[in-house]
Amino acid sequence: MEEFEKEFYAQLGLLSITYAKMEYNLSTILGKLIGTGDDLLSATITENNTLSKNLELLKKVNIIRGFREEYIKNLHKKIAKVRSDRNLFIHGIGGQPQKHGNDIIIYCDERKTKYNGDVLEGKTKSKSWSFNKGHYIKLLYIKRQINWLEDIVAS
Repeated sequence: MEEFEKEFYAQLGLLSITYAKMEYNLSTILGKLIGTGDDLLSATITENNTLSKNLELLKKVNIIRGFREEYIKNLHKKIAKVRSDRNLFIHGIGGQPQKHGNDIIIYCDERKTKYNGDVLEGKTKSKSWSFNKGHYIKLLYIKRQINWLEDIVAS
């Protein structure tokens, strides 16, 4: 593996770790806002939620709590902005990193399939749709995402 590939994958790993820290901090904030006094109960409420569900829960709980409303609104916007890009990096199908000028790029394929109707024994009873959407992602962009997440974690 070439050095530029190692750098790319290292940054992708750092993105994932920083994202996990941000998710943990969000759960901590939610736990404090839920305010049961029992951290285990708060963790149980949020543990199996997706980030999207926890963001929605944060909005709902904060309507009742009214804690630093502008801060929570901005936090929600910042996290939502990074969420879809990060999910593309992590859940998309990435190609080999390649040098491109002074940067490194990777082509990432986003594949989705949705079945309309019931699925019985692996066969659908109705039509389905699917799409592929490709994105070129630069290492510089991933580094910006990491910086953005680090700012969220620090706030």
